[in-house]
Amino acid sequence: MAYKTLKLNEIIHKYKQFLDTHCVDESILDPNYKELRKECLEAYKCIESKAISNNNKSNKHFIDMYFGFFLFDYLNQQNDFTLKYESNYDFWRYFAVCVIPDIIADRWNVTKSDHFYSKPTGIYPFQVYWYIKLSWQGTKEKTINILKENQEDQILNLVDRPSSIGINLELYRRIMYKLSFINPNERQKKFRAVMLKNTAKLVNIRPELYDGGIDAYVDMLYEI
Repeated sequence: MAYKTLKLNEIIHKYKQFLDTHCVDESILDPNYKELRKECLEAYKCIESKAISNNNKSNKHFIDMYFGFFLFDYLNQQNDFTLKYESNYDFWRYFAVCVIPDIIADRWNVTKSDHFYSKPTGIYPFQVYWYIKLSWQGTKEKTINILKENQEDQILNLVDRPSSIGINLELYRRIMYKLSFINPNERQKKFRAVMLKNTAKLVNIRPELYDGGIDAYVDMLYEI
C-alpha cells in the first residue's frame, strides 16, 4: 500500500473544503485508500450500532476503543505498515482529512481542527490507534478486559503525553494494566495524577533501571 501525505497547507485546504461541502472527495483516493475508507465506514457504523444496542451510545469510549481495535488490526495486517508510518503525523493527517473526515465529524464537532490536523496527538485515527498500541496486553480479549471500564479521558491522558526519551511500550502497557484495578469512578483523577508523575519522573529515571524494574516503577507511580 502506498501511504500518502500532503503538505500542511494542502491539508488545511482539504479540511476547509470538507467544512464547506460536508462531502468526501474520493476522486483523490487511490484504490487502496478507497478500500480503507470503505472498511472504516463499515466498521464505524457497526460499532455505533453495537453501542446503541448495548445502551452505550453516550459512552464515546466504547466507540473509540472498538474503532481503535479496527484500525490496529487492519493497518497491522499490511506488510509495509511500520513505525515509520505509525509515528508520522503527516500520514495520520492525510488519513483524517482525506479518508475519514465524515467519521471524525460524526464522532466530534466538525469545527474542531485538532481532531483532524492541528493538534498532532489529537488527530482522531492516530489517537485511537495509539490508545490500543500503548495498552496492548498480548491479545484483543485481554486488552478489552483492561480497557472496557475506561472513559475517553483516559485516552487523552495516555496518548497526549509523549516522552522526550521515546515510547517505552512495556512501561505504558504496565501502567494501563495497573489502572484496570482502580475503581472506574476514581480512574480519571488517579490516572491523570499518575501520568503527570510519570512525566516528571522520566526526566531523571529510566524505569527499566529502577530498583525492582518496570513493575516496581509503575507501583511507585500509583502510590499517590
